[in-house]
Amino acid sequence: MWILPAVALLCVLAAASPAFGANPHLHVSAEGHGNRFAGSMVVEVVVGDPRISETGEPKGEPDVTVNGRSLRMVQSSSGTWFGYFAHAGAARAADAAGLDFGHICPRSTPEGTFGISFSETSGFAVARSGGLGEGCTRNANATIGGPALGDVLRGARSVNTNPAVPPGQVGLDPAAWPVIQLYDFADAVVRYDSGLRVQEVSLDYGEIEDARVLTDRDTYPPGAEVFATIHDPQLDQDPTDEDVWTFSPGGTFYMGGPENLLSSLRSAGFVDNGRLAVEDGGILGFKDNAERMPALGADAVTFVETSRGSGIFDTVDSSKVSALGIRTDAKRGLAAHLEYNGKKTGIITGHQTATFGVGASLAVGDSGALLPGTRNPVVVSDGDQNRNSDRADVLGIHDPGSIIPTLVIGSPATLSGSRGADLYSGGTVYAADRVAEPDRHSARLHVTPRPGSYDRLEIETAGAGRIAGALAQGAGASSWLHYDIRSLAAHADLSGGSISLESGGASVNLAGPGIASSGLVLIPPEISSQIRGMSGSARLVIEADIRLSTYAELPLVADFVSFGAGTNNAIYRMELEETTASSGRFEGTIEYVVANQINISDPAFFEGMELTGDRVRFAVTGSSADRDGLYMSYSDIDSVGVRTTVSARPVAETHTGVVTVGGQLRFGWPVTITLSDLDLNLDSDLAEVYGVVDDPSSPVSDAVGSGGRLLLEVLIKGERYKRCTVGGTEHGGLASTGFSLVETGRSTGVFEGSFNMPSRICSPDGTRLVSPAGGGIGVRYHDARDASGSPRVTGLSPRDAAGGAPSVEPAQDPAAERAGEMPPSLSASRVERPPPGDPVTVVVSGRLGSGVPGLPVDIRVSGPGGGQSLESEVLSGRYSADIMVDDRSGPGRYQVEVLHGGNRVGVLFFEVSAEEVPGWARDWAGRWSSGEIPDADFVRVAEELAGTSGLAPREGPVPGWLRSSAGWWADGTIGDEEFSGALRYLVDRGIIRP
Repeated sequence: MWILPAVALLCVLAAASPAFGANPHLHVSAEGHGNRFAGSMVVEVVVGDPRISETGEPKGEPDVTVNGRSLRMVQSSSGTWFGYFAHAGAARAADAAGLDFGHICPRSTPEGTFGISFSETSGFAVARSGGLGEGCTRNANATIGGPALGDVLRGARSVNTNPAVPPGQVGLDPAAWPVIQLYDFADAVVRYDSGLRVQEVSLDYGEIEDARVLTDRDTYPPGAEVFATIHDPQLDQDPTDEDVWTFSPGGTFYMGGPENLLSSLRSAGFVDNGRLAVEDGGILGFKDNAERMPALGADAVTFVETSRGSGIFDTVDSSKVSALGIRTDAKRGLAAHLEYNGKKTGIITGHQTATFGVGASLAVGDSGALLPGTRNPVVVSDGDQNRNSDRADVLGIHDPGSIIPTLVIGSPATLSGSRGADLYSGGTVYAADRVAEPDRHSARLHVTPRPGSYDRLEIETAGAGRIAGALAQGAGASSWLHYDIRSLAAHADLSGGSISLESGGASVNLAGPGIASSGLVLIPPEISSQIRGMSGSARLVIEADIRLSTYAELPLVADFVSFGAGTNNAIYRMELEETTASSGRFEGTIEYVVANQINISDPAFFEGMELTGDRVRFAVTGSSADRDGLYMSYSDIDSVGVRTTVSARPVAETHTGVVTVGGQLRFGWPVTITLSDLDLNLDSDLAEVYGVVDDPSSPVSDAVGSGGRLLLEVLIKGERYKRCTVGGTEHGGLASTGFSLVETGRSTGVFEGSFNMPSRICSPDGTRLVSPAGGGIGVRYHDARDASGSPRVTGLSPRDAAGGAPSVEPAQDPAAERAGEMPPSLSASRVERPPPGDPVTVVVSGRLGSGVPGLPVDIRVSGPGGGQSLESEVLSGRYSADIMVDDRSGPGRYQVEVLHGGNRVGVLFFEVSAEEVPGWARDWAGRWSSGEIPDADFVRVAEELAGTSGLAPREGPVPGWLRSSAGWWADGTIGDEEFSGALRYLVDRGIIRP
């Protein structure tokens, strides 16, 4: 009784699946536009028939026609056959107007000119005209050459030039390629007769009536970005590359101009489209972004195709900055308009929350700014993604039907902008049937290979320079490859697989042999150096045993990301889960952590970031993310099948730490130190603990910190509470008390630690024991990022010491205090930059004659080495604070500004000097880089440069990436500071040691 319904269901499914079943070997670019094209659009015809894909032996040209007239096909180097055609009249008019089609020849051109005949066309355009005479005859003894012409076919595949067969299998002169064949027609039928069956695509030629411009939301607050999108297939002139159109009040320009096409649009086949009118309404402004073309006018706006062949163009650059935006002084309730193809779209100022698409919306966080170390909710409401009413769906990266909410920080290099993909089987190359990027926000490349067995997948990336730009620069930062090939893993054995990057004749291994279906892999510095040495095109190569029994659309991810001091380039994709079956509401969490001086140079810390999943975890390293907010986007598909960007801009703030001291300051009594700083909360699942360094050789011994980095120190009598050896006996410091800062609970950001007040402490020179009486307790907290995102040293001045002794400062006569104002002063006006681990202190101090009671003195330091902020409590009018100068302080002049209650008390200056690097050291670095001198000799040079003594490799040779840096320093590519920083990094990481 179930046989007939099952058969009926199969019939329905077969009828609803035309993509590969109807034309398995024929693909026509206009199919992506609903089988329609217009004007001078170039149409790409692709035949991917395995029976004629061999490139090393003769194969017959596929029989392809346009309305019954022959379309000459040329075999590419991948084995796939290509042909291009356009409407003859519209193409000639567009070429005359400045839309360059190349050199147009008549149909009567002799076959000998280019090696084949185009007699069944109405003419054709070739890429080069050098050596041609009148009527496209070849001049005597001339070869076809000269510069490449044409800007409407920029990404055509190269001709098969295997010497075993004629060029392109048909004998076409490669210098003429690509060729655009011209025909006269009303509509067009493209037919491929393979001898076994006829495959056919019918195309409608005429006006694109539904072309329109859309915006990303209904209302906009002042200062908001306006993301405008034009949907017009006719603007997709070149099916092989992303097209770019710029519109101004008096012009239309293609690929940056310089020809103004506005007056010639109708002759090129445009009707009301091809022109954009902007009414700013006093609220809309033109902005600078990476796609802006200033030469075309201040009021020109550029639209870039989202992917080749999409026919969708937007105003957004790769940094998510739009060419249009609402003015910051715009009043609510006003309107601007964009008009395209005779249809207007309104842009209204207001403050209401927008909903996008068919009920699609995106929300991040509960309210206000996100909190570090806390799971903040991410919610997408989109009924379109509820694809199975019987179960809760998941938005998966590997699922081609899923739309992925995405967060981008900085400028990672992704597969976005890829120009193609090829698969290999025993050395034979097969072009993927389709390569697309339907969801530009999530930067997933969708590759559709034909069925078969393969051992290698090559993806043409956006270029070696783009990848190199995303890698970490200098010491203290790390580079990573993040990949997700789960869709491919479902059809492959990855146990012996690998991932590599190839450019020219160079190749570097990134992962494997033996890889997982997804991962985050550290790229060693020496590999990063090799990648930076690459140029031009670059191919990401995945080697694995791939077996495809049917056509499969494979979304793939490969990102080059980097983290560290001053570096934060990454992309995060959220795989949200539907709350209940058929709800259309998808949830997950996002959590961020603020990198501090302890972990910012530690790759293990960044390895803990979660770049994908329903619990994404990202890092703030001091980039603009915490100041300018984040951009999280979701590419909704609306009711008419158009992608609309849904976005949210949560703020990831940093916080200023606050330190307090509690307890009775008496010998043997506990002293409690409380530090409140949400930025130190690194994991929502754990209470954090920060311990004291118990290593006498460390520069931060007896202080809270790690890896030579200082977080908090306790001062008694103005000196760090640390150990010493007197008379052969060691007397402990803070580490001996068992002190540590322990978070009071998960995600509280409040840390406490205690120790008993000692009766004896070490003298400043460490040669004797002294009583703490007459001194006091002080705390100095080195805050990596305060609320403004800048480093800050927060301190507590010493209070009354143990045993009831008086405070540090002797009692003063109140009248004398009131009259005794002392302007701020510095303990030194010039200091020499110290070696690693031995910082020096410049003390700023003074006394206030009057001021705002209860307010601390604010001290702001700025100079070549960056800025820092400090606070000093005012005790009896007096204030004092320490400015730390270490090996990372840049040489030059520093300004110290003292403020109290918002009023400037004074401005001071001091100089930090650095010893000049001797010329012989640079010469030795160059000789070592080229292999003329051994590692051991160069280490002696490193002693001088890093300011250490007795440097020696801890294990094995000096790292290879340092050799490259030494060569760059020797020839002046990088400066003294950057190379010295690399040496200091080796000391900090323990690769070489003093």
